[in-house]
Amino acid sequence: VLTVDFDGYLTPEQLAEMEELTNAAFRKGQNIHIFFPSEEELKALDFRSKKELKGKVRIVEFPEADICACCGTHVKNTAEIGSFKILSSFKHRGGTRVEFAAGKRLINYINMLLRESASCVEQLSAKPQEISGALKQLYSEKNQLAEKLSKKSERIMNLISDSFPSEGKLLFVSEPELTPFEIKVFCNRLAEKKNFESILVLSEQAEKKLFNYILFSKEPNLAALSRELNKELNGRGGGKPPFVQGSFASSEEEIRKAVETKLG
Repeated sequence: VLTVDFDGYLTPEQLAEMEELTNAAFRKGQNIHIFFPSEEELKALDFRSKKELKGKVRIVEFPEADICACCGTHVKNTAEIGSFKILSSFKHRGGTRVEFAAGKRLINYINMLLRESASCVEQLSAKPQEISGALKQLYSEKNQLAEKLSKKSERIMNLISDSFPSEGKLLFVSEPELTPFEIKVFCNRLAEKKNFESILVLSEQAEKKLFNYILFSKEPNLAALSRELNKELNGRGGGKPPFVQGSFASSEEEIRKAVETKLG
């Protein structure tokens, strides 16, 4: 994939016109004119150049399309390029960057898309023209499943929270593989239902070799205490009292000991 940058914004209609005009120029099969004009001839030429040029200048002319100063390699005839396709465009440094492919690069790009499409067709059990609809259905089923899991998770949290004492100084809870959102919901529920001065909900993320946590505490200096725990337990995070959250890269035993020492 190649890119070219333009000054200003290009509309979809302008891009479509650019693509059509480029392909039309290729289809004409016109010979490329490469020449070295004299200094006087150069002054009379209307050509593209990024800077002021002096001395011997090589001019490349694509008939009815473009004329520019260039020392690069070019085809002899526009038909040699084949086809041209704009792949995408987006704002870039106050202008528009256009991504495109042509000739063999375009064929290679299309072949790559076809391989990806074939893989999607196989995995989704859908026809090529039905991929977007199949994906929409898949995301709908995913969201429905996520909603069911959320409700089940809520019921499980309620059952677990009911198994804990009603009050005390410190409640230490460790449940594996909870998401940060689930940890927050769990801690909030415990803080609402139980009468503890401090509640720590901890969840091991085995793949990352750390524990995510959220700490509720009536401790007036919770922010300073959170910084101390992070320093001691190789942690990171913070928050607004009475809640702080983050992660600890330490063992559960080390975390329990540190928290109990400061809050137990």
